[in-house]
Amino acid sequence: MTELGMPASKVAPADETRRPEARIMTVRLSLISDVPLGALLSGGIDSSAVVALMRRLTSGPVRTFSIGFENPEYDELAYARHVARRFETDHHELVVKPDAANLLPRLIWHYNEPFADSSALPSFSLCEMARGSVTVALNGGGGDEAFIGYDCYLATVLGGKYDQIPAPVRGGLLRGAGFLPGGSPKSLAYRFRRFAEALALDPRRRYARWLTSFENEQKEELYTPDSAAQVGHLDSLRLLEAAYEASDAPNFLEATVHSDVQLYLPDDLLVKMDIASMAHSLEVRSPFLDHHVVEFAAALPISGCGACSCWSSGSGCSSINPVRLRLPPHVGSRLVDVTTEIAASRRQR
Repeated sequence: MTELGMPASKVAPADETRRPEARIMTVRLSLISDVPLGALLSGGIDSSAVVALMRRLTSGPVRTFSIGFENPEYDELAYARHVARRFETDHHELVVKPDAANLLPRLIWHYNEPFADSSALPSFSLCEMARGSVTVALNGGGGDEAFIGYDCYLATVLGGKYDQIPAPVRGGLLRGAGFLPGGSPKSLAYRFRRFAEALALDPRRRYARWLTSFENEQKEELYTPDSAAQVGHLDSLRLLEAAYEASDAPNFLEATVHSDVQLYLPDDLLVKMDIASMAHSLEVRSPFLDHHVVEFAAALPISGCGACSCWSSGSGCSSINPVRLRLPPHVGSRLVDVTTEIAASRRQR
């Protein structure tokens, strides 16, 4: 899917000879700055790839900033530290604690509208920390959309496989899902139960259910009388269905990515980071959203991108393969351990 929503089938095949140059150029352009510059590093594949290229393109140490949590189920600082050590960055960390809820009045003032993404709180703290050292920061925003990296895209592929199972067998699987334990939100049991409970729905509503925390009936119970009078009759999932209907993507997976590019990315993720960063006069740049990268990703075969390759090729998640960066093994063990471009680019110096 291109930046403008064009299905990959309508994009010319990616030029093999221009792949590394286009991506390096994108990060190089993002590094143009007259003020101190760094990177927001989660330790995941996208921000790690950006830091790797920044290290390749700059002479001094890259300043990196990471956020963590006291709950080990949510904390990923260990991965960020491996990346920071691998590329010898000037690394800074902040652990978000429960008293961070005291930031809510500031968040409400800055966002100035209903905004339900809970990660706005750590994003706000991360930008505040980074602004203490830099004025511009690169991040990995848009990488999962461009290279089909979200787990929910893999769930979409698996949901399509489920729809091909004979109806009597599907019914038995759904009944069995009701006996699965709940567990914590990060546990495999919880995630599988959440996956299974939505399988009976239409594929579009199924995907929406995986994305949301509350169903319409639950939200109506929380509305005040005035809110209920104004919005209680609305079906909030209709917005997502309309994005699907507007897409001319050749298959459901690409239509799902298209809907995220039209809704989730601009209306949630980019809004979240834009407001969190501007609240602290920090400029955040997203190299993965450069149109050269988006168009390149759109020209890749689906079987070579992200989460869906885990199922279709059996070779593990490979959305990083086009980037061809050597990441630390501890990061690569959850993603892919890639080996070529950094060494090659250093030999070309």
